[in-house]
Amino acid sequence: MRDRLDWPRLDGLLREPHLQRLAALSASGHGLALVGGAIRDALLGREPQDVDLVTEGDLEAAIDAIEHERGARPASIGDDFQNTHRFRWHGRPVDIAVALGTLEEDLARRDFTVNAMALPLPVTGDLRSALVDPHGGLDDLHRSRLRAVSAATIAADPLRVMRGVRYAGDLGGFELSERTRATLRDVAPAIESVAAERVSNEWQAILSSDGWLRALGLAWELGVGASTLGPRRTDAGAQAWAAHESRAPASEDRLPGRLAATLFDLPNDGDPVPLAASLVARRWPRQLVQTASRAACWAGRRVESERELAHLALSDPHAATIAGQLAEAVGAGVTSRLVRLARRAREPRWITGDDLLGQGLQPGPVLGEMLAEAAQGQVLRTWADADEARAWADGRVGGLLS
Repeated sequence: MRDRLDWPRLDGLLREPHLQRLAALSASGHGLALVGGAIRDALLGREPQDVDLVTEGDLEAAIDAIEHERGARPASIGDDFQNTHRFRWHGRPVDIAVALGTLEEDLARRDFTVNAMALPLPVTGDLRSALVDPHGGLDDLHRSRLRAVSAATIAADPLRVMRGVRYAGDLGGFELSERTRATLRDVAPAIESVAAERVSNEWQAILSSDGWLRALGLAWELGVGASTLGPRRTDAGAQAWAAHESRAPASEDRLPGRLAATLFDLPNDGDPVPLAASLVARRWPRQLVQTASRAACWAGRRVESERELAHLALSDPHAATIAGQLAEAVGAGVTSRLVRLARRAREPRWITGDDLLGQGLQPGPVLGEMLAEAAQGQVLRTWADADEARAWADGRVGGLLS
């Protein structure tokens, strides 16, 4: 089989300043090894997002040495599993943890074979010869195959089902082996035993990944979608949002837009409040949930007056923008009218509270009602511009004070 893996990129990673310094610490007796995703991604020609290290030696001594070298101590992330500590060095995020037994025993506890490879530092000879690969991860990289190290490693942490979903989506062209697919499906019901915050974080990682659309399909196929979000009535929202993203430049709406599209595909009664409450109970970030649930519900509204749409736009311009874009992509609901009104809702106000107070109006309900009317009038373009709006305000205040 021709070797199509990017060994030069892996060699380049090892030559980066942070790994050169860590290799020197390893050579001085701390026994560090590079493990997991950084090796996988470098060999696939991808930019590694972070670096994971384990030590078979004294973790506290290794952390002390790193603190001495970089002038700041790595911070514990609070896990009881491997006592992982995190830091940044020369711009690269690094995690360091204690190996669970020997290096080979540690690799045997990992999720998928492509993540169960290691390079003891420093690497002094041929990279291929130095690679510790007891489970055939290198062969699986060649074959674009995602295979569990064992059924037991998946069952030991059911969240790994969702990680398998994410990897299968994000590693372009990779397929789950049939045995691994069956294992993930068998373990999927146990996802309900996993802490809600961990599940929420994994969902956010899935939705932030390049392969999010394929991953969504796998999540419901394997059974973790229904148990963590709910039954899926369609995939129209996700498909349409992916098409929208391909036409539109990257924006702040990447995660909330994808979540809104995912929620649009689930049965809901059009009321964003219970939908948001269910996600917040599952430990999703409140602001993200509020935006996405409103957008998902508003996108499906089919008969709305301009005044009602203006009310939505003013109440949450961000959610209204996503809702309009999603509805337009799906070909349903309020379409681009809401996008236009939301854009106007973000404008600086033509009439402000200070303007009305300066004209002699007193704080109270009347002031609030006038501001609400002025904001809606601006969004609906009741007046052509700010000057016309001010003339309206002058007349109304004059009438109230006379």
